[in-house]
Amino acid sequence: MKKKINEKIEKLHLLVIPILLVAVGQMAQTIYVPVIADIAHDLSVLPGTVQHVMAAYLMTYGFSQLIYSTLSDSIGRRPVILAGMMIFLIGSLGALAIQWIIHAGGYQRHLMLF
Repeated sequence: MKKKINEKIEKLHLLVIPILLVAVGQMAQTIYVPVIADIAHDLSVLPGTVQHVMAAYLMTYGFSQLIYSTLSDSIGRRPVILAGMMIFLIGSLGALAIQWIIHAGGYQRHLMLF
């Protein structure tokens, strides 16, 4: 009985992990594209200039497939997927930390003015 439950859980993991991997790449585009005009306005640049960031993202995303596929063939899929997800997690946390630092600095300057 426990063996069947473990097999079902393993099959569920095999389904959920690829879905999450695809969702991460799509989520980055889905969040970024609708706010291109707002980003351009805030940075006082043309929207076409901001779109270069999306082009750079897509080119590096495509190029990374060449690296990940070679590594995946040599050391296996699981370590490559886990390493890629860790890189993404560390980058996301780093961006969040930088945002907190920027806001904290602005808040500190605001306090010094009064």
